[in-house]
Amino acid sequence: MTCLAGLMLGCACECAKIMLTDGSEDSVSNLDKSIERNRSSLRTADLCSRVLRWDHFEEQHSDLKESFDFVLSADCLFFDEFRVDLTKTIAAILAPGGEAIIMAPKRGHSLDDFVSICRGEQFGHTFASVEVDTHFDDHVYRLCEHYLKNSSNYSPVRHQQILITLKKSHVNSSCS
Repeated sequence: MTCLAGLMLGCACECAKIMLTDGSEDSVSNLDKSIERNRSSLRTADLCSRVLRWDHFEEQHSDLKESFDFVLSADCLFFDEFRVDLTKTIAAILAPGGEAIIMAPKRGHSLDDFVSICRGEQFGHTFASVEVDTHFDDHVYRLCEHYLKNSSNYSPVRHQQILITLKKSHVNSSCS
């Protein structure tokens, strides 16, 4: 909803292009305001926002096919009805050899279901690798352990971020 990671990337790096997306027009309107408010801090000149509905990719977003070397996603796996559409969208917009970096908590079966879809028959040849890492950073891992021991409000299933990395095959593959 805030696309904070993409906005920070735009301020820290000189990327060829960064596109911030959300499925909600209201959220994209807020993204536009964030971009304008931070324009003077941006090192990436071509930073824009756009509504991207995973369930309408072919009809509305086919111009984005194989356009991105990297996709960053945070906490987008909890919609049961859109997990396959999200996977199709990531597969479609990643250039061959591109990587998707996804952060999300387990949230019941949400994360495991998404990983199963990515490794499944429909996408098994699309992604050269699907990696899941619960211990991607020592500091973050220690904080999670601390909160688990010291906070009754902390729930690893809802709060502990897990890193999923999808690497798209270099060979073009159909993902329909």
